Amino acid sequence: MPQMANYQEAGDAKPGATVLLVSTPAGKRKTPLLVTENYGRGRTVLFSTEGSWRWKMWLPHDDKTHATFWQQILRHLVTDTPGQVTASTPKPVLSDETKVPLRVEVRDKQYKPVTDAKVQARFMGPMARPPPSN
Repeated sequence: MPQMANYQEAGDAKPGATVLLVSTPAGKRKTPLLVTENYGRGRTVLFSTEGSWRWKMWLPHDDKTHATFWQQILRHLVTDTPGQVTASTPKPVLSDETKVPLRVEVRDKQYKPVTDAKVQARFMGPMARPPPSN
């Protein structure tokens, strides 16, 4: 990565955050430059410079590393994003249970909660077959 022309001092990384890149300015202490952290059901990324455009300007016109960097940042942010409908059970393995509590969250296209959604669940057994009827 080429030298950054500027950076913002963001302070120390929070516990649980992963520092991927630090700035080491002459005569000053190291400061996080690229940090990621899981937050709630998503992820955050801090890139504490507004000067990445200079990085692109210093490269040959056919070099794609700047575009690749931003594509990978965005891909990292949305990987494992929950869908509009999510369901969960209190335990990962439910064997010999006669009743199965199921929590379902439904969100609209803007990912806002839908409170009056009607949901139908079908439980599948091993080998993706419905369990035998009793």
